[in-house]
Amino acid sequence: MNLRTLLFLFMLFSTQLFSQTWTPQAPPPFSARNEMVSFMVNDVAYAGLGDTATDAYSTAFYRYDAVADTWVSIAPFPGPARERAVAFTVNGKGYVGLGDDLSTTGGFFKDFYSYDPLADAWSKIADFGGSGRSDAVAFGIGTTGYVGFGNDSTGTSKKDFWKYNSTANTWQLITSSSSINERWGATSFVLNGKGYVVAGVKGSNFFLSDVQEFNPANNIWTERVFADGLNLQFIRARAFVVNNKAYICYGNQDHVASYNPANNEVKNLGDVIMGGESRVSPLAFSVNGKGYFGMGYGLIFGGNSGLRNDLWEFSPAVSTSEYLLPETAFSIFPSMGGGHFTVYANDEPTLEYQVDIFNTQGRLMRHLEVVGKTELHLEDFSPGTYYAIIRESGKILTKKMVISR
Repeated sequence: MNLRTLLFLFMLFSTQLFSQTWTPQAPPPFSARNEMVSFMVNDVAYAGLGDTATDAYSTAFYRYDAVADTWVSIAPFPGPARERAVAFTVNGKGYVGLGDDLSTTGGFFKDFYSYDPLADAWSKIADFGGSGRSDAVAFGIGTTGYVGFGNDSTGTSKKDFWKYNSTANTWQLITSSSSINERWGATSFVLNGKGYVVAGVKGSNFFLSDVQEFNPANNIWTERVFADGLNLQFIRARAFVVNNKAYICYGNQDHVASYNPANNEVKNLGDVIMGGESRVSPLAFSVNGKGYFGMGYGLIFGGNSGLRNDLWEFSPAVSTSEYLLPETAFSIFPSMGGGHFTVYANDEPTLEYQVDIFNTQGRLMRHLEVVGKTELHLEDFSPGTYYAIIRESGKILTKKMVISR
């Protein structure tokens, strides 16, 4: 990655995301897909299953090395191939189960398997205590796994919630979940020893935007956010946790939202990867204090844009204000056009500065040394979104341009 690409990533995401950075990683070596599951064991990520571009379900599983940015195949999942499964981690092992294969047999699964990373081997465990289902949630806290909600073969949204004892290999129903809405397609994560379930759908069209907190010490649910339709109306999103905050990524939405349980604060962080699309059932996990997001099924302007095969790394916020030009220092007109744009400094008509034009993948498309008002002739560029990184006196500013014909 060259210096200008690093500059693009730094500038683009620092201004858009309150100085947080999202950096594209090498595309995973497997085909584009959505509906994968992931779990963490000893700060190593494991991911697999899902629906591929040929609408075929996969049993393949992979281990991700965040330092080397590489994926390694591990033993395949031993159960039937599926989508919309769940996963959690307990006692140094990953647990994977539930899901469906609706495009083939139309079945819903209730089987579960454990994965031992030391032996690279899977073992079947007791079937889930409730009905077979997909679009459920799962998380592990301490020595116990928790699984519930979802949608079963009757088309009914579920609200039952179960805990798994890995020593006894048994499932037990937790009755306290009867106090909150049934749902499918919700998002779950663990923060500070408590589990959280966010949003989802009740029935077929009642969209939730709440945050529910589960305390394993007394099996009690507490409603932390009643509703936040603007920021939290997620369906089939995924989440990771970094620095005691959860980051809920895309799903049916075109943004990331952060949630801080310490002050119950929700922030809409916008379209962090600038794709202009939602990402249904993506992949998300955290390793060594950084978050990772990618894959999923893209939807843009209500239409399908296809399965994705990418991975982005999130680094927490750093202070960058001393390096940034004021937003009002420069203008580009128009912001959307056929390829002919004008860039100029608003207060200094003879100012010297530099302009680098990047595409959304971080590729440098053009470099310009500029004095005063300058015409940008980008008629030879393909239609799409581009970013002008303006540099002057050691400070930088980004401007978005859209070429539309």
